[in-house]
Amino acid sequence: MSGLTIRVKRGSRGSATLLEAANRILRLLGVSSTKRGKQPSPKTKTSSRAANEVRAPIAAAESLVESPIKMQATPATPVPTPAPTASPAPSQSFKPTKRTAKDYIFGKLIGEGMFSTVFLAKDIHSGKEYAIKVCEKIHIIRKKKREYIKREKDALNMLFSVPHGFVKLYCTFQDDERLYFVLSYAKNGELLNHINTVGSFELNVAKFYAAELLLALEKMHAKGIIHRDLKPENILLDENMHLQIADFGTAKIMDPKEIKSGVSIQEEDESRNERSRKISFVGTPQYVSPELLHNCLDT
Repeated sequence: MSGLTIRVKRGSRGSATLLEAANRILRLLGVSSTKRGKQPSPKTKTSSRAANEVRAPIAAAESLVESPIKMQATPATPVPTPAPTASPAPSQSFKPTKRTAKDYIFGKLIGEGMFSTVFLAKDIHSGKEYAIKVCEKIHIIRKKKREYIKREKDALNMLFSVPHGFVKLYCTFQDDERLYFVLSYAKNGELLNHINTVGSFELNVAKFYAAELLLALEKMHAKGIIHRDLKPENILLDENMHLQIADFGTAKIMDPKEIKSGVSIQEEDESRNERSRKISFVGTPQYVSPELLHNCLDT
């Protein structure tokens, strides 16, 4: 703007007024009106110096700002981001861990059967106590009890969702010589031990346990399961002294409707085997019903 020159034709009408107005505008803009060849006035130099003083900080600031081309050529410093957490594949996320005997610390012997023993064991991962039933494969094969093992596992799996009245089967595993059933631990042992200790229960206690046993039998029959070897040795007491039915090896699994209709197991066995035998005897003789024992002796 310092090179701007305004010429006004002298002698024209109103030229003085127009020239005065133009000079006023130029003064506001910091520019003076000069004749050709005339040097700028000191006032103009002062205005130019002031303008340069204003531009100097702006120019200094602009020199610190990189041009878009330079900014594009210089890669920006990457912002550090946390490393992503490795997540397992979907098939591995929901795949249960296979258990072995090394996952438990085996303790004292708490039960014993014909071809199995029950140990108190502790999970090394959670510290929780379990009762682990250990079955010797060689005894199972010799005594032809494969169906016994399968029946017990099936019955316990069917009853797992029932909240009370039965031991829980949490998992099974095996090695070359043994089968393992990881069961809930009933801390107060068999009902028989308490009967032997007390001699006989008071009436209210007997009613309480009779009611619990009846409710458990109703739930079991609703699932289509008949125990067939119910006795004080197979009734356990948990930490709160509530009943838990155990040992379903001799159980029979059938249609719940047949149980409600009262179809006898003996009749079913006879029709299935074309009356090759008159009775299917299971259980412990000391605890079977008198009529069942009587019919067995007659044959």
